[in-house]
Amino acid sequence: MRSTLSPAFTGSKIRQMFELVNDVGEEAMKGMKLEVDKGSGEFEFKALAMKFAVDIIASCAFGLEVDSFKHSDNEFYTMAMKITGQTLNVKDILRSFGFMIAPKVMKFLGFTLMDKNDMQYLRKAIIDTMKFREEKKIARQDMINLLMKAKKGQLKHGDDEEEKNEGFATVEESQVGKSEVKRTWNDNELFAQALIFFFGEK
Repeated sequence: MRSTLSPAFTGSKIRQMFELVNDVGEEAMKGMKLEVDKGSGEFEFKALAMKFAVDIIASCAFGLEVDSFKHSDNEFYTMAMKITGQTLNVKDILRSFGFMIAPKVMKFLGFTLMDKNDMQYLRKAIIDTMKFREEKKIARQDMINLLMKAKKGQLKHGDDEEEKNEGFATVEESQVGKSEVKRTWNDNELFAQALIFFFGEK
């Protein structure tokens, strides 16, 4: 897994996503301006930061544009709040507590760490996006594109000029990260890699 995904996190590939982050920033500014025009001069910074982070994850990791600053009740943002523990209910708290003290028992009883409906929604979002791009031959500089390359075995170190010329500021990857990958990725594994972004944001 590390060998396959290591090339996805080089400096040049991460910088290619900056345009997507910049787009989210512009939408954030528009959303704040709308609130100011309505007469609201105060903002809760934590709420703004959460919306900004969720929109970046949606765009860069899931290939979705949700604009939580204008539509804070969108389904993706609601799911993100649950996953990151911002809006847990009693059922979610008990399930999390159960996995902390007896994970094997919880799995044996058929429980999952995340709500099954939430998992299905997010999984469907990323898998459907991949299938749509594959059919329409769409390329977008985001994590979905890198995961699609990884699935095909096309994700390699030094596959663009910028990466080859990054110079002394770039730390050389270990031989583990540059080893040849001969494994087949299934949809669940690819989905899991995108899901990790939520926990990194938390």
